[in-house]
Amino acid sequence: MADRELCQVAAVIPAAGIGRRMGTCASKALFTLAGQSVLHLSLQAMVESGWLDVLVIVARTEEMDTISALLADWPPVPTAIVPGGAERSDSVRAGLEWLAVWPDWLHEARHFVAVHDAARPLLSRVLWERILGEALREGAAIPGLSPADTVKQVDGGGRVTATVSRENLMSVQTPQVFVFEKLLEAHRRAHQEGHQATDDAQIWEMSGWSVKVVPGERENLKVTTPFDLVLAEAILRQRGFAHESGPGL
Repeated sequence: MADRELCQVAAVIPAAGIGRRMGTCASKALFTLAGQSVLHLSLQAMVESGWLDVLVIVARTEEMDTISALLADWPPVPTAIVPGGAERSDSVRAGLEWLAVWPDWLHEARHFVAVHDAARPLLSRVLWERILGEALREGAAIPGLSPADTVKQVDGGGRVTATVSRENLMSVQTPQVFVFEKLLEAHRRAHQEGHQATDDAQIWEMSGWSVKVVPGERENLKVTTPFDLVLAEAILRQRGFAHESGPGL
């Protein structure tokens, strides 16, 4: 990997969404797994790797104080909590704009930013360093997996119109890591043109830039439904995270 002293790595964590499929209006980042918040678990690998210089959590205004209290004693890096926007792309852009005026970036350093879902609590350090290492070489890297199931294309009525070859398809995850200045530029351009996206690689691609996909991990799941909480809890217990209470708020 690149010389640590010549690189600055920030993370933007969009946590402004709500867990409708969880039956709650609270952020999924505030749920508890194995005695820790989903947010803490989602950050752990990045923080413990030593490859994180600044952290920006993008949250709903009404949850900013809760998240601030949650992160009062950890992580040991400069942390900002900023209000999110109406859509995911708006929230990520808000975090990037905060970084753009952060006074402590080293001017001689190369700057990278990781965008990571607040509800992916099973990110491993191995996967984080794999993505980051490739991004430092290529300028942009994301984790991806080949679909495990047959993929069908359907019409509006739910009828199959085609079976899609899986050969060149990838299901992508986070964290996604990019050269900071270029991702900010791409987000500003997309906003001016009225574009939204479900991930930041799509915003990057809109500018005509390439993204390297590295092997992701099946365990790096996004907590979206109650079943995901149960599955994540089981995986954490297998990893040695033991707690007497189960998943919940």
